[in-house]
Amino acid sequence: MVIKSVAVADFKVDKKEKKAIEIVYAHPDNFKNSLICEIIKNAKNNLHSDSLICKDTILLQLREVSKIVSRHSVHDFASDFKKYLVAIAIYIANASGDMFGPKMCDIESEIINEISLSLELSLGDLKRFPSVQDILDDITKTLKRFY
Repeated sequence: MVIKSVAVADFKVDKKEKKAIEIVYAHPDNFKNSLICEIIKNAKNNLHSDSLICKDTILLQLREVSKIVSRHSVHDFASDFKKYLVAIAIYIANASGDMFGPKMCDIESEIINEISLSLELSLGDLKRFPSVQDILDDITKTLKRFY
């Protein structure tokens, strides 16, 4: 849901975004968060679905996920899980673009900000170790070998 929402934010999914999405779905065991691994494995069935979900529905579902995860896990685990979702969204958004232009368009950036807010992540949460940037760097390094 998060992956697809970022990829279609600008109403086009280019080859680089498709490749990044395929790599994320093909290698869920490479993520260090066990809940993310499980969710990606279960979400594989929707990978090729052409159905688009409205942004408001996605954000509402993310708020519900945030509440459930926060209620049923310790704070650090819940926070790390949410930061992983944001980092994966950034990873997909950064897959497109060219060498001389921005990797992420304004619409994708806006969607990622809304995802963070829906997951109830503050700026402090995003920067707290492991930061979203730490997680993104790890994802990028780990998945780079599959290109």
